[in-house]
Amino acid sequence: MYISFENPIFLWFLLLIPLLVLLHFYSLHYVRQRAMRFANFEALEKILQAKQVIPNNYLLLIMRVFTLIAFTIAASGITFHYETTASAFDYVVAVDSSNSMLATDLSPTRMGAATSALSGWLSSMQPGSKVGLVQFSSQATVLLPLTSDLIAASRDTLSIVPDRSGGTAICEAIKASANQFGTGDSQNAIVLLSDGQNNAGCLLEEGIGYAKAKGIRVFAITIGSKAGGSIEGLDGVVFIPEEGDLRSVAQQTGGTYFRAENAAQLSDALTAILQPSQRAQSILLSVPIMMLAFLLVFVDWGMSITRYRTIP
Repeated sequence: MYISFENPIFLWFLLLIPLLVLLHFYSLHYVRQRAMRFANFEALEKILQAKQVIPNNYLLLIMRVFTLIAFTIAASGITFHYETTASAFDYVVAVDSSNSMLATDLSPTRMGAATSALSGWLSSMQPGSKVGLVQFSSQATVLLPLTSDLIAASRDTLSIVPDRSGGTAICEAIKASANQFGTGDSQNAIVLLSDGQNNAGCLLEEGIGYAKAKGIRVFAITIGSKAGGSIEGLDGVVFIPEEGDLRSVAQQTGGTYFRAENAAQLSDALTAILQPSQRAQSILLSVPIMMLAFLLVFVDWGMSITRYRTIP
């Protein structure tokens, strides 16, 4: 843990604090001298039952010193840095929503099993992890840009609806997912979940090259049993999962390939992808400190016109 300042030059204003203290005691001395021209202190002390009519106002002095310190530190852009346990990667999850994902070899369907497992997986991530969400069939659609809001990511995953007329644009999904990452120090990875091969959009080699050029790993999961599954209402049609393209994508980008024939294997694959590690996080403290400074100003003002007002 450590603290940094974006604009450390403002810290020089802290040298004004001794001047503030001197001005405080000088103003008290001035008020005393003026009050002595018009007041009988012995009589006033008896009337007010106070030891001192012109108080030293040490409390006001302390508040004003802290106010100056707060304004100065806030202007300097103070930032608190710390380490927390989070995922070793920033992830964008790309989910196949083509018609074949309605096959019932996984319960209730491949799509249902996938979104349920992904929702639980996202919920289990450590705070500070960043995820995004892409849905693809004949084209890719960004459902959720990269965010640390894991609750939103988990919720949006459950809202994916299959496209009954679409193909499987794996290349487009890779490119759309890769474009969600910035240029930070975090490692970036795509979790690609599908049951088919690239048969729409750009060529698979283009997507692989795009990910490699950005240094992005692709963790690919083929979902579906080897025997295949049928779709309700399409009797006699069996959809067999295709492994070749997904395996190739994972191998060529430095990721890992998984085969999930049931819900348990899918859950195990997602768990294996999630690699917790210590990651640096930072919090900009300027805004709350500035709010504290203004609060002290209002309290100071209130005290100055009530208990600590100057006697005329």
